[in-house]
Amino acid sequence: MNFVTDHGGIVFRTAAYGPLATHAHHGEVAFEVDELDPELHQGWRVVAIGSAQMFEADEMRKFKCTRTLGPWAGGIRSLHVRITPRHLTGREVWG
Repeated sequence: MNFVTDHGGIVFRTAAYGPLATHAHHGEVAFEVDELDPELHQGWRVVAIGSAQMFEADEMRKFKCTRTLGPWAGGIRSLHVRITPRHLTGREVWG
């Protein structure tokens, strides 16, 4: 999944009736991003926990989103989800 950070929030696009949209409707979500390099035996992980708000592209300004985001996966991804983190954790691993 591709995402952007914008004005302190995390924004991604998803299908309006997919599993990500279903979970985002509950308000409180967790978002994890990581990167691993098996050759160097190192990596990192960040987890954000916070509230999710959903909106369409024409509402981007209302939700303080200035960066656009194109979907990588096929299909229609018209729903934007913005997570406002209230708790962040991270970890770096070195081999």
